[in-house]
Amino acid sequence: MCPLCRARILSTTNLTIENVMLKLRVWCEFGTFGCNVTSSVGEIRQHETVCSRRPSKCPTTDCTWNRLLSAIRFHLMSKHEIQINAQNGEPITALGDFGNKSVWQTVKLFTGEIFLEVSKLQGDELYTCVLHIGREEITLQFLYTVEIICAHGKEIYLQHLEHSKIADILTKHNVIGYFRYVDDVLIIYNEKITDINEIHRVFNNLAPTISFTLEKETDNQINFMDITIRNSNNKLSFNVFRKPMATDVIIPNDSCHPPAQKHAAIRHMINRMNTYQLNDFDKNAEYQTIEQIVTNNGYDPSIIQQITKSKHKTAIDSAKVSYAKFTYFGKETRAITKLFKETQLQIAYKVGNTINKRLSSKPLNHKSLQQQYERSGIYSLICPDCHMQYIGQTGRSFQTRFKEHFHDFKYNIRKSNFAYHLLDNNHSIGPIKEIMKILYTTSKGRFMDTVERFHIYKETQANNQINDRITVKPNAIFDIISSHSHPRAPPLQLYLHST
Repeated sequence: MCPLCRARILSTTNLTIENVMLKLRVWCEFGTFGCNVTSSVGEIRQHETVCSRRPSKCPTTDCTWNRLLSAIRFHLMSKHEIQINAQNGEPITALGDFGNKSVWQTVKLFTGEIFLEVSKLQGDELYTCVLHIGREEITLQFLYTVEIICAHGKEIYLQHLEHSKIADILTKHNVIGYFRYVDDVLIIYNEKITDINEIHRVFNNLAPTISFTLEKETDNQINFMDITIRNSNNKLSFNVFRKPMATDVIIPNDSCHPPAQKHAAIRHMINRMNTYQLNDFDKNAEYQTIEQIVTNNGYDPSIIQQITKSKHKTAIDSAKVSYAKFTYFGKETRAITKLFKETQLQIAYKVGNTINKRLSSKPLNHKSLQQQYERSGIYSLICPDCHMQYIGQTGRSFQTRFKEHFHDFKYNIRKSNFAYHLLDNNHSIGPIKEIMKILYTTSKGRFMDTVERFHIYKETQANNQINDRITVKPNAIFDIISSHSHPRAPPLQLYLHST
């Protein structure tokens, strides 16, 4: 109260009581969760923001769980049946088809820490963020980036454009027909009432990231996918179209693949010939082309008639069928699997000798690691200081080749790129077991050269090699193999980096 008029002054701080309160020692608010810290009122509030016993809420929606951070992983796996996969250094997200949901969320474990990725689709815009479930000082050690890399996202967006904008454009410009497969579009129109160049301009203004090219028919015909469409006297006729760079390579007859896999390409060509409405002349020409392709790949031309006459399998009730997978080694495998012919067990074949397996690293048996150093093949040397890699091959033992690199480094001899890198950058060298990695064991020859080129190419793409970069040329096959060496990337990738 005012000492003169005795009026109540509600907004004035009582400094005496405040000073007394600040000197009082109070318990941490999270004492019930096991925290035994006591401090002054001012300091305890700062402690509670970073208290290791501070409870954390469940990151999933509609869950009231609020317990210790150390228990949240068990809660997610047991209560919500969320499989949290530990990942280190790889992209760690999974943005899938939203379906009827407007919000997508996934939980991931990265370097021992739990992260929640949340994405929201609102109209034409996608919002995404990553939440770290843990202490603030650890959160500050991470950052993430977002990258759209997969075609699925483009397909979803194209479908959205077709429903929201393209349909109106087609109606406005009196388009007769619109057909799309992935990113190839066929438009049928009457040039007297439709300006195709204007449609092309409008399409290219739909989105800044999508660009359409225009190809008009020439000589009354146009190619769309694997079809040539001809317009003669207002009547359409069709033929099979092959690009000029197309080859006649299919799985050869002498390859150790199951017959069903070897015949799949032939069956596809036959079905296409019989399904497309070809005239007699074009059909006969296509038959001769197929005949030439199968002959070039070591098959008897009579296989075309055999596949044409083969009966289609009757539909099977999938609810009563089980499936088993066998690695195919030849006729012996088929002899074994025929025993299941009259059962409800369906057989699928796989082959173990793939290009990916032939070029990828072979797992080493640690018990025979010393013996591996006595073999020849492809190896990498990792710089202990910057972790850049040198890829090399040797027809002698790995141990002998390592001693040569070590000798060049020790005596300042710049024969190998690896020694050159260490000496120029004043980097150190380590023992063979620490810096040499055996990538593939094989004998000297053309195959060894191919495997070496593949590993140099892969490290070059990762900007991680110290070989001669000038000699590395684009290679589509290596790109495909590298992309299948790890799980397929999801439509949206989030990269977490520890700083």
